Amino acid sequence: MGVRDRIEPFTRVTGTQESKRFRRVGRGRLRRWLVPITLIAGAVAVVASTQSSGGVGRNVEVENLWASVAFLLFIAGATAWVWRKARGEGFEALRWRRLHRRIFWRAAALCLMGSMAALWWVAFWQWNADHAADVSNLPMWAADDGHARFFRGLAGWSAFAALPLVVAEPFAWRLWPRPIRAAVRRARVAKLLSERSRITPLDLDPALGAVGRPRAFDTVQPREPSREVHRVTPRGTRMAGWSRFAVDNWRHNAAIAWDGSSLVLTDARGRTFTFPVAEGSAVAELVWFTEQRYYRAGSTTRGDGVKSRILLLDAEGRRVAEMPAAGLSAGRVADLARACGLPFCAYDLGTVAQGERMANRLLFPRTRRTVRIRAPRSPKGR
Repeated sequence: MGVRDRIEPFTRVTGTQESKRFRRVGRGRLRRWLVPITLIAGAVAVVASTQSSGGVGRNVEVENLWASVAFLLFIAGATAWVWRKARGEGFEALRWRRLHRRIFWRAAALCLMGSMAALWWVAFWQWNADHAADVSNLPMWAADDGHARFFRGLAGWSAFAALPLVVAEPFAWRLWPRPIRAAVRRARVAKLLSERSRITPLDLDPALGAVGRPRAFDTVQPREPSREVHRVTPRGTRMAGWSRFAVDNWRHNAAIAWDGSSLVLTDARGRTFTFPVAEGSAVAELVWFTEQRYYRAGSTTRGDGVKSRILLLDAEGRRVAEMPAAGLSAGRVADLARACGLPFCAYDLGTVAQGERMANRLLFPRTRRTVRIRAPRSPKGR
């Protein structure tokens, strides 16, 4: 069985299953679009049948009555999707987040539809004032005109209130407790990873880390740190895709060391970055992972090499620092974690399809303060 055959089971689009899925999705979309299309078509029909091109016998007030009805139908059709049931697709936190958003959107839709209903009353009171039985009765005409002005103002304020409701929704979401918002972020990442085309599927636990963690193949439990210096330098064969100049600089200069109180990362140019390790410090965990991306061209599949990294994470699972793990195996980094007294996990994140974000960027989010030690580059002319 070739690589392509191993990929297919995880795409969920093989053979006749894809055609059945296409028909099922097509019918569902048709049902969802039936009501909006019907309402919008009704609005067009009302406008086409009630609006005249002008002339002596044109009744503007009656046309305005029908025009407000047409606008009401159009807005109802354009906003029909916000009244559908909020679905979490297996994740309750996502369903709650979508429901929160749709509540604000529904309120905005109600404001717009209320504005159109108020415009109908504006047209009605104007028609009533102009077609009263006794047009010489000025008090009655003034009363009808006052009603029209009231509903005209109500229509304007209702339409104006729709935009602030939509704009305020993200800020209102930030008022919810932090654990609820964190659960939504974890569920969003878990859903995204579950839908991706991977050769190796991830068994994700959304309750771990910042947004969830897969199963680790090597772990180290926290312990009392050692006072002895422990230094890890690159070893092994030449790194794929690196020039000889880059490999030589990396092997001679790069390192990750424990000096008895801090973690010291050294890049290929010999620059050092120190991260204190103590109770309450930023660094709370060491992580080693590997991940690969594959490309498909016709009937062939190829990868771009295994990407391995060493991460320093904070207590919330976000990156404090990262560096390439070229020549630094998971076992040697685990020994360093024992010397530091930090917890350690090693992950094989498998292979991800071309055009999709790498899983490590979702599982271990970066921050503005993340220190990034990049792979060495060859000088110009080499």
